[in-house]
Parts: sequence; C-alpha cells; structure tokens
Amino acid sequence: MLGLVGPMTPPYQEIVDAGAGAGRFSMAAAAHFAGSRVVAVEKDIGLATALRRAARDRGLGKRIEVRHGDFLDCPLPYTGRRLFLGNPPYVRHHALSARQKTWLKGVGAQMEKRFSGLSGLHIYFLARILAEARDGDGLLMILPSEWLEARYGAAIKSAILERARKVRLFMFPSDAEVFEGTMTTSIIVSLEFGGPTEEFSVAFASRDHDL
Repeated sequence: MLGLVGPMTPPYQEIVDAGAGAGRFSMAAAAHFAGSRVVAVEKDIGLATALRRAARDRGLGKRIEVRHGDFLDCPLPYTGRRLFLGNPPYVRHHALSARQKTWLKGVGAQMEKRFSGLSGLHIYFLARILAEARDGDGLLMILPSEWLEARYGAAIKSAILERARKVRLFMFPSDAEVFEGTMTTSIIVSLEFGGPTEEFSVAFASRDHDL
C-alpha cells in the first residue's frame, strides 16, 4: 500500500496510523517515510503498550509516538502536512453505542451531512478524517467496500467528492481473501485533499493482490 504513495513535494511531516493495533502500518510507515514523524493512535491499552515497546526495541522510539486513546476523540493538533494511514477496526453498527452514534451525527452536522446510524465504524474513521483534513493532507486506508453500494455510504461518498482533489480506488474481487482466514470485501482508498474532486480513478486488483 505504501508503494502507492509516490514522491510527495513537500513530503508529509506526520503519518497518523488511525487504530494502529499491533503497529504493522506504523512500522512500515516509519521505514517508508524516513523524514516523517509517525503518530500511532490505539484504544486498547495492551496493544498500545506492546507497540510502544516494539518501536523502542527497533530503534524507532523517537520516530513513532504512541497515543493511547480513541481515534474519534483523540486530539490531533496540526503540525504540518499529514497522511492518515491504516486499517480501521471492522465493527458493524449493531456493536456501536448510542454515544458513538451521537458523535457521528454531530460530525455530520458540522459537515452538513446526514450520516446513517447503519454505518460501520470505518465510516466513523473516515468522517473524523474528512472533517479534520486540510488541503495537502492525504489518506491511504484499506476498508471493507460495502459502503460504496449501500445507502448508508451516500453521505461519506458525497463528503469525499467535496473534499478530496484526487480519489484513487483499488478494488479486490469479492471472493479474494485479502486478510487470511477472513471473508470480507476489501478496497484500498487513496485520497489527496484539497477538493472538490478533479481526478478519479478505479483499479481492479487480481486475486493474488497485484495492484
């Protein structure tokens, strides 16, 4: 995925790994963007602690800052051009709390969008980023792809077209097992902010994940 990001001028000052988990994206980003600082946001204290230790053991303790907290609420002060990166948790709307759904409604009001209560957690992550991103920021994430066709995805698609200058989608076949042992649809979304959209492209990956 990181290979999809070409040379950027100016480079990203900060890479934000949203829902960092075990830190695979954070570690890869630190290696790929040698001059960028990585901020890894993780809600689970055990994973956050393990990621902080792993970064230190690999000599990346000064390059990767681990923030323990919910990405939806975690402060992200602007320090320069950012790339929002990662694989947000795949949680369906049935498992989301009333507080979380109220949060999405509030962000939608700020953006003049009506987000559906049927949205999965990945839509919440996209909404947070779309509301926060500035011109020149980017997004590179792998997500389930149902929102492209489902009615609940209408608001987030509209927001993307308004805010992202460049939209690139890399779609996997519906029967491709992108995550070993897990059957789910998958799409890589690459955005460059500073919209409305001027460039829009879709590529179809092969079953062996060739992008």
